[in-house]
Amino acid sequence: MYLYIDETEDNDYFVVGGILVVEKSTLTEIHKRITKIIKRQKYSDKTKSKLLTELKDYQLNKSYKKLKRTILEELEGSGIYYYSLVIKKTHFKQVDKEKIYIRLLKKIASKIDCEINIIYDEFRLQRFHNNIKVELMKLDNVVSIESGNSQSNKSLQFADIICGTVRRYHQDQDTEMFNLIKDKVIDI
Repeated sequence: MYLYIDETEDNDYFVVGGILVVEKSTLTEIHKRITKIIKRQKYSDKTKSKLLTELKDYQLNKSYKKLKRTILEELEGSGIYYYSLVIKKTHFKQVDKEKIYIRLLKKIASKIDCEINIIYDEFRLQRFHNNIKVELMKLDNVVSIESGNSQSNKSLQFADIICGTVRRYHQDQDTEMFNLIKDKVIDI
């Protein structure tokens, strides 16, 4: 199984979450369908290019709610599960955020009772990458862990959308989008 992980934060909440799929092809096929939908829309060429390059929750939530709804509906009907951990944020430094991220990611991974390959959205700090790998490989069910760039790894874009949807639900009770996925969200 494959667990695609991302994180998001605002002034009040820090969320680490992901999408668990049996096969990588599940999300690849969904992305192909979403790409076709975007190409058929009456968006400007610039907008289409931006959306085809990378789907980001903040962008979809701000300007393309109908497309976000379609994406969440596609994800919901595909037999995948979403994992999320939300913490109420206090002011913390980058190094604290790294420790919290690793702790939350380990907690998510440890709750999955099968072997998993973890793909997480990359960070700029190599030290942080190393710490993630060292800590996560301590878990018996983690087969591999790698970072990816969400522009090139389209499946990570869906993890971003799920994390953003969960955060918005906790932040301002945005239930409209959250209700589309809530039956498959496993809060840990």
